[in-house]
Amino acid sequence: FLKCKLNWKECDGDPHRGILKLYQDLLALRARDPALKRVEGSRFEVDVVGRFTLALRRQSPDHPPLLMVACLKEGDHVVLGKSSATQPGTDQKWTVEWTSQNPGYTTSPSSPKLLWGQKHQEIHFDRPCAVLLRAVPLEKA
Repeated sequence: FLKCKLNWKECDGDPHRGILKLYQDLLALRARDPALKRVEGSRFEVDVVGRFTLALRRQSPDHPPLLMVACLKEGDHVVLGKSSATQPGTDQKWTVEWTSQNPGYTTSPSSPKLLWGQKHQEIHFDRPCAVLLRAVPLEKA
């Protein structure tokens, strides 16, 4: 437990500076994003979507859903839409809002590989990582 506590004296050095920035950004997102507000009719769904990967979907009324895909060990991949938690919705697709591998969070960023096809959206992880996605309308051809 003591190793998990934040040591404020270490916040100026790596990797602690990046982890603190990641936490601050997540807290700011929680405060401003309507899908994360606690309102009547909100839904939360969790599903195991890979060998080492969880999907956490949050949706509130009148707002597009958010999906956090968290890979806990390298070498996993996820095909979005295979489970109800990872389906964006009718006439929608997922778009990446944020990853835990963004520059500034880690000293050696390595974002997951995203394969966005016409019918499938896949995420390939080469290391532990979290990806936040938002459902957006499909472009009309």
